[in-house]
Amino acid sequence: MKGKLRYVVAVVSILMLASMVAPVFASTNKQPAKVDLTGVWAFNDDGYMHTMIISSFNPCTGAFSGTGYYNADPALTWVITGTETGDSVLITYSILTGGDTPGVTLLGTGTMSSPTSMGGTGSQSNFGAVTWSATKATEVVNISWLVLNDEDYRWGAGCWALDSGLMSVQVWQMPDGSWVAIKNYNEIFYTPKGAISPVAGTVESKAGTGTMNAQYVVSFTGTLAAGLQLTGCLGLKNYGGTVADILLGVNALGVTGYNWRAQYFPSATNVVYHSDSWTYTLLCDKTAVASSLVETGVYTLGGINPVAVGDIIT
Repeated sequence: MKGKLRYVVAVVSILMLASMVAPVFASTNKQPAKVDLTGVWAFNDDGYMHTMIISSFNPCTGAFSGTGYYNADPALTWVITGTETGDSVLITYSILTGGDTPGVTLLGTGTMSSPTSMGGTGSQSNFGAVTWSATKATEVVNISWLVLNDEDYRWGAGCWALDSGLMSVQVWQMPDGSWVAIKNYNEIFYTPKGAISPVAGTVESKAGTGTMNAQYVVSFTGTLAAGLQLTGCLGLKNYGGTVADILLGVNALGVTGYNWRAQYFPSATNVVYHSDSWTYTLLCDKTAVASSLVETGVYTLGGINPVAVGDIIT
């Protein structure tokens, strides 16, 4: 009898535990999976077409962020933040530069109708009620390659360092057939003694090495060449730069290296650069006068050069 009672108590305990645990799992299963929003999107702001690049997405919280620009006037740039929870989306985008009303914000709510489509309504600070929608572009190219001896140009004439590391390119086809590419650099630079620093033109008193991380965004039209590798690593490419050339200072010739766009889109037209950002950090030199350099801006848009803060002076 005692053995039977213990059995009954054990069964009841298991059933009670199951009744407590099951609702938790049931509730979790009812939560829709979050969609990874990273990538390039065509963003329609009440009939005005923009390009949105979501560069950060947190799969645990659904928070995302990125940048964008107005297609008809790429100098009008903006940033976006938001949260995606299941099929619901909250967004805030704020105009940074360009247009007649910098500082304009759009607060929007919407839904995800598919992993590549979202839209809803919102309020724009300079306009009032608006509707918005976004369609994700199709990633067609995702390649990378290892780089050796890439001669790094300075702000004036000539080159100042040799870069080696990893480059990658993702190319997205927009709904209208045009293309948006994002190129990333993750490299190590080497500047020899006697080279000229990239900004001030100071002669380097000793050799130095450091990290270089960069990214640019470019849009264009054209036809993708046939028969090329569209994903994965292209292997090692030696750009052929030399220390001897760097030491020519302002007369350094520079090496073209591997031109991915000429290979993949030889007939590209309407090429517009939308952003350039470069960060150099000198390593292991506590005596350096200037150990970091940050460049942000766009080189070719309207003839405007990026803003440089700092220099690399060993």
